[in-house]
Amino acid sequence: MEKIEEFEELYRKYTGESFDFLSKKSIQLIDAPALLFIYDNCNYDKENAIQGFIEFTHQTDKSLNLPLYKFYSFWEKVCFDSNYRNFARLGAEIYVDNFIENPEMAKYEWPDLPLCQKENTAFVDLVSGFGFSDYLKKLNPKTQFFLIDKSMVTCEALRYQAEILHLDNVHVIPKDVKLVNAGDIGMDVEIIRAKNIFRYVPDFMSVISVYKDMICNEGQFVFQEHTKFKSDNPDAYAELYSHLDMCFGNGWTKTKSVSTGNVNIKSFDSVYYKKGVANA
Repeated sequence: MEKIEEFEELYRKYTGESFDFLSKKSIQLIDAPALLFIYDNCNYDKENAIQGFIEFTHQTDKSLNLPLYKFYSFWEKVCFDSNYRNFARLGAEIYVDNFIENPEMAKYEWPDLPLCQKENTAFVDLVSGFGFSDYLKKLNPKTQFFLIDKSMVTCEALRYQAEILHLDNVHVIPKDVKLVNAGDIGMDVEIIRAKNIFRYVPDFMSVISVYKDMICNEGQFVFQEHTKFKSDNPDAYAELYSHLDMCFGNGWTKTKSVSTGNVNIKSFDSVYYKKGVANA
């Protein structure tokens, strides 16, 4: 049985429904796993995910709304439930096999990741998202990478790609970043990267001290925001980062890197807080 057929069979087993609503609109069955990733991209908002899938498939017929509503009503109930990991895994494998190369996004490259300088230290990435896929082929083999995301399907996609690439230094942790502790990492942390963290975890400040304590001397806490998101609301980000500065006082040194020139969807504005060096 093909993976996509197995994926539909699991959906039928769990819901009594099929993916006929796709084929009736001349939508390829292979597009079904995109439903899961669109839900992630819409920050687990069912209504936005429905609209996102309609746009993804270039549909205008509103008759899709009801079966999409049924699908997302099912998925929102189980998307964090490990009992449905097989469904998430199959969807992730199909998506990676067929959609890993996005022509629109492939026009640009992500900026390089910050590099760990010490031996036997960890790089921790918070709310990694499917976008971390772009980095997997060029990770430093001497660094241990811990990718944290509460999305089960995203974690399965990252795991699957790490397996394909035989990366034994990539560890995927399917957990809410607000529930992570040092024991989940189990080694010295040199870099913590938080990309768009306040977009996905608005109250991240409530746990920031947990992560600060994980970082070893001369390690870094790196905050990155998509330049385009930040430019849409500069005042809000200015206020947010003024609060961050207060969190990183004595014992931390701050540096900034702001995108200029040909800004694109993969451009970041970054702030680095380095531990163990007196403030200038």
